[in-house]
Amino acid sequence: MTIVFLSLRFLKSPGERFASMAAFLAVLATFLGTLSVVVVLAAMDGFRQDLSQRLFSSTSHLIVQSAGGPEESERLAQLLETLPGVLKAQPGAAIDALATANGRSLGLRLIGDPSLEGAIVPQQIAGRLNAITGDTLQLTVPKWTSLGVSAFQLRVDIQGMDPAPAAAIPQIRIPLEAAIDLAGTSQARAEALLEDPWQAPQLITRAQHLMPNAEILTWQDENKALTGALAVERIAMGLILGAIVLVAGLNTASASAMLSSGKRKQMASLRAMGASKREIFCTLLLAGGGPAITGAALGGLGGYLLASYPGFTSSLLVFLTGTSESFARIPFLPNLETTLCVAGGGVLVGLIAALWPAWRVASLDPVEAFRG
Repeated sequence: MTIVFLSLRFLKSPGERFASMAAFLAVLATFLGTLSVVVVLAAMDGFRQDLSQRLFSSTSHLIVQSAGGPEESERLAQLLETLPGVLKAQPGAAIDALATANGRSLGLRLIGDPSLEGAIVPQQIAGRLNAITGDTLQLTVPKWTSLGVSAFQLRVDIQGMDPAPAAAIPQIRIPLEAAIDLAGTSQARAEALLEDPWQAPQLITRAQHLMPNAEILTWQDENKALTGALAVERIAMGLILGAIVLVAGLNTASASAMLSSGKRKQMASLRAMGASKREIFCTLLLAGGGPAITGAALGGLGGYLLASYPGFTSSLLVFLTGTSESFARIPFLPNLETTLCVAGGGVLVGLIAALWPAWRVASLDPVEAFRG
C-alpha cells in the first residue's frame, strides 16, 4: 500500500507540471490506441461472422469426392449421415464446364443438387454472364472419345440467384440429374450440412476412417481464397493497430523517464531513510507505468462498450465522418477475451517502457543523487 500511495503522490505532484502533462498524454495515447484496436477487431470479427453465415447458408459444410457413379454417391451420403453433428447428407455431382448466356461465357464448376429444378447462380457470376432469373444457361462439357474430343451441351433455366460471395472456384448448382448427364462417369460426390460448421475440420479424421479412398473437403477448403484473405486482413489490421499501442508505449517511456529523473533526490532521501532498492524500483515502475495501466483499462472498457452497442457506435461514426451508408451496416462482434488480451498488451507495453528509467534511478547511490 505504501508503494501505491507514493506512486499516486508522485503522479499528482504539483511541482512537476511537465511530468504531469506527459503522464496525461500517455494515458490519452494508450486509451485511444487500445480503444481503436478493440473496436476495429470487433468489426473484423463481425464481418467474418456475417460472411461465414452467408457461406453456411449456401455452401455444403463437408464434401466427399471419390471415383464412381450415382450409386457411389448414395453410399457416400449414407456414410456421412453416420458422423456426429451431421444434420443432413445428400448425393451430388461435380464437373467442370463452360457456361454461356447472353453472348458471354465463363468456365466454372457445376454442382449437382437433388433438391433443385433449375440452376442457382451466385450474383457475382450472374453479373459476369449478364444473366438474370429466368434466362437460359448453355452448359458445354468436353467429351473424350476414340475419335477425338467432342462437346456435350445441355440447357438449364436459371431458377434463382445466390447472394453469397462466389467460391474460390466459380461454381453454380444445377439439378442432380442434369449434372449426372453432363458428368457421365465422373467422380461421385456427397455433401453434408453440420450443426456447427466450424467443427468441419475436426470431422475429417473420422470421415477418412469411414471413406479411406475418398477426398474430403470442408467449406473452408472450397472457399480457401476468401477465408485466407479474411485471416490475413485481420492479422495485418491487428499489426497496424498494434503499432499504435506501441507508439503509446514509447510515449509512456518518455513520461516515465521524465518522472523518474525529476524524483531522483526524493528517491535518494527514501534510500537514506532505509527504503530498499526493490521498494524504490517498484514505486517508480508503478508511477511510470500507471498512465499505461489507466489508459489500457479505460480503452479496453470503452472499446468493449462501443462494440456492444453498434447502433450508438454507428451513429457516432456517422456524426464524425458525415456519411451514413458506410457505417450503418458494420456488424460489430465484441469479444471479451480479445478485449482483455489487447488491454493486457497495453499494460505490458507500458510497464516494459517504465522498466529502464525506474531501474536506473533505483540503482543510483544516494550520495551521487544528492550531488547531482
